Amino acid sequence: MGGDDIMWMESILLRSSPEGQNSALDFLSEWLQETPMDDQIDTINLMKRVPDCGDLLVEIRWISNDAPQKSHTGYMISQFLERYGSIHHTIWVLKRSKLNVQTNHLNTT
Repeated sequence: MGGDDIMWMESILLRSSPEGQNSALDFLSEWLQETPMDDQIDTINLMKRVPDCGDLLVEIRWISNDAPQKSHTGYMISQFLERYGSIHHTIWVLKRSKLNVQTNHLNTT
């Protein structure tokens, strides 16, 4: 990664039923383990909404010097998830970050 790298996120939201969400999670978990990923992907997170209503969020975090755009990986995931419900596929760019956050714990004993 070079000096001009930026962090950006690809967000894929599935609005589905709890059953559709479970099927999508099962497939995606297996697919992510078996499929080689682009080396500019920092992390991929699969998130469920609380309370659970069938929504599933796939968060792909990128660190690259390429212009943020919908990726081939994101398109593949979106196409698969479309069979389970409606999809909202967006790109987010990091504008500000707080580094070195420390938590202080109170000892009440």
